[in-house]
Amino acid sequence: MKVFYHGIKENNGGLENFAKNLIQEVLNQDKNIEYTLFVESEDFSYRDVFEKLGCNTVILPNSRKHPFKFYKQLYKYLKSNKDDNTVGQLNICSYRNYFLFKAFKKAKIKTIIVGHYTKIEGKFGFLHYLNKKMFKSFGLKVTMSNQVTEFMFNKTDKTYFLDNGIPCDRFNYSPADRKEIRNKLGFDDKYFVFGQIGRISPEKNQLFSIQAFELFKKRNNTLSKLVFVGKEMSVEPREYASKSEYKNDIIFLGPVYEGVEKYYSAFDCCLMPSIHEAMPLSELECSSNGVKSIFSDALPKLKVDCPNVAFLPLDINKWSNAMVEVISSKANDRVNYLKDSVYDIRVCAKSYIDIYYNYDSIINNVNKDNK
Repeated sequence: MKVFYHGIKENNGGLENFAKNLIQEVLNQDKNIEYTLFVESEDFSYRDVFEKLGCNTVILPNSRKHPFKFYKQLYKYLKSNKDDNTVGQLNICSYRNYFLFKAFKKAKIKTIIVGHYTKIEGKFGFLHYLNKKMFKSFGLKVTMSNQVTEFMFNKTDKTYFLDNGIPCDRFNYSPADRKEIRNKLGFDDKYFVFGQIGRISPEKNQLFSIQAFELFKKRNNTLSKLVFVGKEMSVEPREYASKSEYKNDIIFLGPVYEGVEKYYSAFDCCLMPSIHEAMPLSELECSSNGVKSIFSDALPKLKVDCPNVAFLPLDINKWSNAMVEVISSKANDRVNYLKDSVYDIRVCAKSYIDIYYNYDSIINNVNKDNK
């Protein structure tokens, strides 16, 4: 079974982590699957991991700078290397890359289109809406939340629901990890540490976390810190924090590429005030760790009961009140609520393997059930 996989760039973001987790587990369950990764840079994320797993790689021209060269080389490879046991998996945040879909469609590849986003910014956003209509009858469209379905696909599209998965065991609470990271950061257990993990960007809304933390500090005299882990795509949160009266308690660590799971154990409460999200891996990671968490109600609700999680509207007063209330929680109360659930990567990988081998029957059933 051949799987042609697209959706890995060089920024170690959610798509790249999803790919790493999924492909590792799929190959753990089925050695007969052969992945070929289509990338646009020699320095793509987790290259060493994918190479150790035995994945093939095809490095294509940059699709934005050289769209016609990208299309020509991609189509040529697809046409020459496909067989009856070939499936394509396109993990996308939008339909803006017209030539990606055209190449797979023209090569007559059985294609899984996995939507991962809920909103798009920028002047070329119209291309998403134009192209998704153009390719509405192409591929098996996979979604993991209602928000994704509404944005990524047409109202008349037949969609297949498949929950995101993470390696839940890796995110178990660990007292040793807690001690290691807090020693590294210089915090003893006298400090109550709020954390937010994810790229620093407007949609992740770190500025809101800072403002809620400021109000929390005014209301509570507990020794406390606010720590951000993630690549800075926006400078506004840091600039705002530098002028805050609590600037010494607000820390930007930058991206963490190895051992990010340890930070969940180090934190006493995780914040996710996102403006919009699909099904972010960090939401699942928090719930696996059992850390107390305050999420924006824009995030998808989980199918598993997680008493450690509160969903709130983006109201500064409500968030600061919740931050005061959460101080009474203890680190050793943590439970992995997602292990063996639909959000476990083992379950997720098994579902994708089923699609790879049974694509025709699944897409036929989806079309029949959605009539």
